[in-house]
Amino acid sequence: YSKFKKKKQEEMHTEPPVVFASVMEHNSNLLPWRESGATIEFINIDETTGELNYDELISLLTKYKGYNGLKIGTFSAGSNITGTLNDVDYIAYLLHLNNAL
Repeated sequence: YSKFKKKKQEEMHTEPPVVFASVMEHNSNLLPWRESGATIEFINIDETTGELNYDELISLLTKYKGYNGLKIGTFSAGSNITGTLNDVDYIAYLLHLNNAL
């Protein structure tokens, strides 16, 4: 039991959550994250395609590779303003590849 308890304590996150969100997100999606004390990292839109800048998401995920806190992605499937659709399968793949939810 003591080994299990010690292992669980070592696995606990010591840093506040970091949330990855696009600049397209509605305030109602961002407000709970702000109120929780999480760090929010915004991913810009690729100016040539109008889609999420996936290279920027990869760069931020790499920046937080050794981070000892929850890593959470919160992305809309599409923008109700521009009609742009995000590749949610690719976003999920990138997040999971980097131990993010």
